[in-house]
Amino acid sequence: MTDIITIREAHTDDVARIEHLVETTYRGEDSKKGWTTEFALLAGTRLQKGEIAAALADKSNQFFVAEIGDLVVGVICVNKNGDWIEFGKFSVDPEMQGRGIGKMLISKVEDFVKNVWGADKLKLSVISIRKELVDFYARYGFKDTDQRIDFMEIHPYVELKDGVSDLEVIIMEKPV
Repeated sequence: MTDIITIREAHTDDVARIEHLVETTYRGEDSKKGWTTEFALLAGTRLQKGEIAAALADKSNQFFVAEIGDLVVGVICVNKNGDWIEFGKFSVDPEMQGRGIGKMLISKVEDFVKNVWGADKLKLSVISIRKELVDFYARYGFKDTDQRIDFMEIHPYVELKDGVSDLEVIIMEKPV
């Protein structure tokens, strides 16, 4: 029997589950079960205290969650700042990766920004040395814009692990 995956808008009662999912996907021991882990690069938590609740309350953001039954297995947030529309907080449970959940979430966001916000392009940022992620996004039509930003400029609260330095973020873009 195949698990049925549903995508819906996130609600305030999802905050704790979203926080847990984002942390589990990127940091800590459990993140090593998936291919999106930042465990070897970055120390500490992925989120600041109250970050998800504040982002969910902000009308310039729209969150979507993927569920199997009542279990949240994926999340994505799209943010609109003028004509800059970018998604982030993109997480799929490490034990559920490779099942098409990420593709479903990206597709939902693309449809949303095109049909609800009337946008014609979508952006994302990815750490440049995360080649597997850059390649993942390229497979879904995102192109490197040649724009680079110092990682610590946009994440000054994050600790780099020993031996990691000079991280930069690539801005990628896709027409929708």
